[in-house]
Amino acid sequence: FSSNNHPLVLFLDDLQWVDSASLELIKLLYLSEECNYLFLIGSYRENEIDKAHPLQISLENMNSTKPIHYIALRPLNIRNINKIISTTLKCEKEESFSLAEIVQNKTGGNPFFINQFLTTIYNNELIYFDNELKKWKWDVKEIRLRDFSDNIVEIMIQKILTLKEPSRKILQISSCIGNTFNLYFLYIISGRSMEEVVNRLNEPINNSLIFSISDEYKYLLSLELKGNEKEILNSIEFKFSHDRIQQASYSILEENERKNIHLGIARELFSDNKDSDIEENILEIAHHFNQCLDLIEDKIEKLQVIELNFLAGKKAKKSSAFKSAFGYFEAGISCLGENDWEENYSLSLKLYSEIAEASYLIADYEKMETYCSVIEKKSKNILDRAKAFELRTLAFTAGYNFGESLSISFKVLGELKIYFPKNPTDLEIESSYKKLQELIGDKNNSDFINLPLMEDPYKNLSMYFLSLAIPSAYFSLPSLLPLLSFKMIELSIRHGNSILSAVGYSNLGMFLCGMTGEIDKGYSYGILSLDLLEKYQYKNLKCKLYHIFYNFIKHWKEPLKDCLQPLEEAIQVGVEMGDNEYAAYSTGEFCYNSLFCGESLNSIINKSEKYIPLLTKIKQEHIHVVLYFLKQFALNLSDKAEGSSNLKGSFFNIDEALPFFIEKKFGSGAFFVLVLDMILKFLYRKTNEAYNNIDKAFPFIDAVIGIAIVPEYNFYSSLILLSIYEESDVEKKQNILERVQENQKQLKFWAENSPSNHMYKYHLVEAEFYKIINKDYEASINYDIAIEYASTNNFLQGEAIANELAGRFYFSRNRKKISKVYLSDARYVYSLWGANNKVLQLENEFPEIYNLSLDKESLSYLTSDFTSNFFTKTSDSINFQNSGGLDV
Repeated sequence: FSSNNHPLVLFLDDLQWVDSASLELIKLLYLSEECNYLFLIGSYRENEIDKAHPLQISLENMNSTKPIHYIALRPLNIRNINKIISTTLKCEKEESFSLAEIVQNKTGGNPFFINQFLTTIYNNELIYFDNELKKWKWDVKEIRLRDFSDNIVEIMIQKILTLKEPSRKILQISSCIGNTFNLYFLYIISGRSMEEVVNRLNEPINNSLIFSISDEYKYLLSLELKGNEKEILNSIEFKFSHDRIQQASYSILEENERKNIHLGIARELFSDNKDSDIEENILEIAHHFNQCLDLIEDKIEKLQVIELNFLAGKKAKKSSAFKSAFGYFEAGISCLGENDWEENYSLSLKLYSEIAEASYLIADYEKMETYCSVIEKKSKNILDRAKAFELRTLAFTAGYNFGESLSISFKVLGELKIYFPKNPTDLEIESSYKKLQELIGDKNNSDFINLPLMEDPYKNLSMYFLSLAIPSAYFSLPSLLPLLSFKMIELSIRHGNSILSAVGYSNLGMFLCGMTGEIDKGYSYGILSLDLLEKYQYKNLKCKLYHIFYNFIKHWKEPLKDCLQPLEEAIQVGVEMGDNEYAAYSTGEFCYNSLFCGESLNSIINKSEKYIPLLTKIKQEHIHVVLYFLKQFALNLSDKAEGSSNLKGSFFNIDEALPFFIEKKFGSGAFFVLVLDMILKFLYRKTNEAYNNIDKAFPFIDAVIGIAIVPEYNFYSSLILLSIYEESDVEKKQNILERVQENQKQLKFWAENSPSNHMYKYHLVEAEFYKIINKDYEASINYDIAIEYASTNNFLQGEAIANELAGRFYFSRNRKKISKVYLSDARYVYSLWGANNKVLQLENEFPEIYNLSLDKESLSYLTSDFTSNFFTKTSDSINFQNSGGLDV
């Protein structure tokens, strides 16, 4: 629709009110390679958009793919204001400067306010034209003495009060209709003749209070309109020149008069739309009724208003306008009578269920609990009570109360005759898995996709609460996690696929990849879950399924960096769909996987800061803290003021947080902070302190099943163990070698399945092992292989560490020239990573090495012959497949 000969400019105003469907269309148009010669311009009110707003998230995502140019419309400064005044009054800028200062102080530089203020002082004859001198004059002293309000609304009120009463009245009625209104509707609501309405609009138009959007208005006076030309009159629209004018017009109406006008508008709109699709205008109709609820006495009309508010709330929720949705549901509930739970049970239940959910979505857990208590008390059966229990589990999980959350899920599942052991043993898990395998038999993905749909409402409810239990089980009782997914798949096979069956399949995939090591099979179940998502287009499940597949499954076979974009997409979808819990999980995962795949520390800080406001807004405390400890980790390496080998500083303190995590059974949080603290200590050469963290973290490893931090833990544990080998006694040395050998078996398996993620880790540990057993030739080769893999796959931290350890190896062998090359490379890559404090530590430790500043190109030149000789000589004799490794 746009081409070289016919370019298209599309302007979209008030994007702060955009719905999710429109956002998707904007993204499609903007990012499409086929939409050339299209110029998209959008505007929004910055003060109504925070970092958690879907528009802001979408813009940032689009900007990362295709740059967006932002133009901030800031207030005019004194120079601009003075230029406007001097140009208008045809005088020198020096002469008008004192007036410009007053205008700036009164208006704050807002262009609309400037115009109104200048008009006001002109109307008060404080600016006037001197006919004798033939120039404009003004009295600065008198203007300062006059009590002109700083409030633009008050100024506008004074201007509106100068209108003739009929004109003022028509403007006030218009302000009740809205910022934009058409002539026909104003004619109907006003109760005046068409001629009177048109004549009364002239004065506000002439005073620039409103303006006609369409040119047809100019010809109205030449027509003899009777008011029955509905189609013509509906097309003639007017708009307030500024929303403050509408606000001012509205504010001077008496409350009772205002309510009666709204009631007339609401009834007219309802009557005009009830025979057609009311959905399009439902928000407007409900809004007008809600301004006059105390005037509605007829019981039938009250029920209509309740239903209208229910529909309006649902529509607002669908557009992610959760506060507005809450307001509509609250208005509906206020119209319920004392006996409505008995007389209108279904309507009451759905209203209370929706407002309870809206309370959760705006993170008002106190109100949520109030409404949940009513639902629990008034509901007739477990199906109707389910919403209350669901929301409580979500709220408890958000606030670290994982045990409480699980107990609610167990209570509901118990009513549905589903039971689990309190602390499942390995034997119970193994037994359940064998039974599931027997039930699955030879079924493949196609068989699962083509299962019939689950129709039993109680089985569907069981599936729902099994899925609700998964997050709390993951954090506090990991041994329960596989049993939950096994049960979901069993129910799906026996009773058909439910909406949530895909969650069961993907969690089984996570179990297979992260616990049993059946990576190919686990990956296949993950793909199955995405295929079901595609087949049934369950958008409300997209965030959950992306969270599982791209955080727990995909990286075991494919590059970790390829998981980042889908996780960021999951955040946006979760926010849009009101899936606060999984949007929060995806946020943490997006940020910590960005760290693990080698993004710069500055990027980690920026990403954490970007999403902290979102998690604050939706009160997901257990993930909120993740962004703080990631930010602290990055700052400890990059910021001199925060440079500590302990995970503590301005934003996070492990000494305070760790006991709290353990008390709350937040196992994954405990594991993460201990491992990040361990990595810091290792990088700062506090190896004995780092060694202590290895055993501290291990008891919590089941709480991070399937996450990319597990290979990180394996990798750094081995490097730390090998780093203390020389200072250890004979018994401890043997223990170190055995532990590293066990780690390497696991790491080799992971590297075989996902070489881009883990091969550099495997070879670097191999190099350090060969170093301690004095096999320098093999060590040299493995250092270079590790560096090559890390560099090729953009693992900055891996490349830097590998270069540092290689440099230290050569330094220990008194090969200072080669050592300088690797240590200089290490400094360069650490600098790219943003680890400024680590760079400083290296420079202080090796001053003689860093006297000569080398750039990357010169380093590559120096090392080219050296590394090429090694690879030429050894690529066939020692490689990953053929190396015995750790020959102890």
